[in-house]
Amino acid sequence: FLRDLKMVECITGFYTCQQCGPPSKDRRLLSWVLKTTKNVLCEEDGQIVLLCRLLGILRVLLSNKVLFEELASMPEADSLIAECLCFGHEAVCCSACLVLMCACTAPKDANSKSEGSNKQHLLTPVVLEALVSGLVSPMQRPLLCSVTLKLLESLLHSRSTTTSPEILQQLGGLLLPLRKDLCRLSRSTCPSLALHATVVLKSLLLLSVEDDLRQLQLECRRDGSFLWFLLVSVQTSRGPSVAQTSAGNSSASAHVLRGHARDVLELLVEGCVPSMSVMSRTFPPMMVAALRSSQAISSEAILRRRSQLSLADGATRKTRLNWERFWQVFSCEADRADLIWNEDIRCELANSLRLEFHSLIHCESKRAVWNDFEWIFEPNVYKSELRVGRYFIRGMLHDSFEYTDLEHPDKVFGQVFLRFLTSTGEELQLCAKVTEKLYRHRTQEALDAHALACCFRFIESQQGSCLASVLSFLSVAMRNAINCRNAIDCCAHSRLLKCALSHFDSAVLSCRPSLEKVSPNSDGKQEEHTDSDDKQRLMSLHVSLQCFSLLKLLASQNAGSQG
Repeated sequence: FLRDLKMVECITGFYTCQQCGPPSKDRRLLSWVLKTTKNVLCEEDGQIVLLCRLLGILRVLLSNKVLFEELASMPEADSLIAECLCFGHEAVCCSACLVLMCACTAPKDANSKSEGSNKQHLLTPVVLEALVSGLVSPMQRPLLCSVTLKLLESLLHSRSTTTSPEILQQLGGLLLPLRKDLCRLSRSTCPSLALHATVVLKSLLLLSVEDDLRQLQLECRRDGSFLWFLLVSVQTSRGPSVAQTSAGNSSASAHVLRGHARDVLELLVEGCVPSMSVMSRTFPPMMVAALRSSQAISSEAILRRRSQLSLADGATRKTRLNWERFWQVFSCEADRADLIWNEDIRCELANSLRLEFHSLIHCESKRAVWNDFEWIFEPNVYKSELRVGRYFIRGMLHDSFEYTDLEHPDKVFGQVFLRFLTSTGEELQLCAKVTEKLYRHRTQEALDAHALACCFRFIESQQGSCLASVLSFLSVAMRNAINCRNAIDCCAHSRLLKCALSHFDSAVLSCRPSLEKVSPNSDGKQEEHTDSDDKQRLMSLHVSLQCFSLLKLLASQNAGSQG
């Protein structure tokens, strides 16, 4: 045994030399290293440094394609790794995890079948249980936790094509009791730790059966994990983002973390009514409608399509929601009747989520849970916008807006018309223009007689551009014969005539020769003409012409009905 120890020193020195070249292909050397490691483990005072050196030699040997393929035929390999993983010292456990990672990752030009054979041979239930135990008490053994997560990420995600479904299901069952630790680790400020923990949590959600998934969704919503993944998913490129902070200020790493966080968020929302309710109170109705819209791709679409998750067929889930369309709308810039969305709103949403998350994790009570029923987000710009249902009134004036875009046009028109009748000032002018635009598509339908009478009463109370907008709407409304008869019944012609004459007189009295720039006032001083005077005079003439046009239209409609 003493000769073996001297041999370990020689081999360690040989393989630490940079000019040593490729490792030996001799199978006997691999067998000797395994047996020597076993002997050191059997000693009562096992030497930690010696064990780490032996495991380091084993990692170098496994980088050889021939020895990598020979490992599956070594009967003592699985029990040796299990003993090293259960060793009390963190350095030995980390070295054993690294050896297992090398044994489960085929070197270049190696056969992928040999990787699967090694996994089948080494990843026994005892080894898997010892491996997952590295996640217990992560604060006390941070290095072991990090290495274990990296290995689990390889088995469950990046190299999962060679992992058998049986091993995947065993790992899912072992990781389920550690779900709270995984959620906490996914919020770590360490870049690799947060990324690997997020990927492992995503794999756990995919592997969980329906009842376990529902429990996971509930716990993630209560402890703030749902809030965290929502925050990472919606972070903006402007300003310091959560993902970029967790990914070490690397935009590439932040993008990868954001993609996996969105996958976790999708799994937490799928089939969960409370989580979907949170989404409805976070995003505008149009975005929620896009999420619930029919799939543009096949109905067999699964959540791994974007991240190219390659779990076995038994570890996939069909999605009922159109997440691809949702994230597409989320990233766009929109100023439409059904959606106002831009970078400022995305940044405001991220800030609101960040404040909500920090208030939860810094709560004095350790048993505090997130009260998601009270959470709601409304952008500041929405508070100053006039809305009817899910539509912005101002957006209906855009040239790109079409009447056919409305989901329930009759209901929307009724709401806009009611808003028009009950508004004043600029709001009345805006609603009058929108009501006119909508009514152009429904002139065959008569308006309510009492509502129409209220519209004609506006002639006596409004002035300027507001009055012009009201008259413009009435000119469209009078295309309907029933509306004309109702207008005559409510003496609209007298109001129109009075309005036309008063505005015409106002325009004539204030009229001056076009070349006259100044005129004497009562004190004999010169008074300058301003642009506002000209605009007011033109507006009076315009209103007068509108009233005369409406009178002419009423007269022709009345003559036609009598004829």
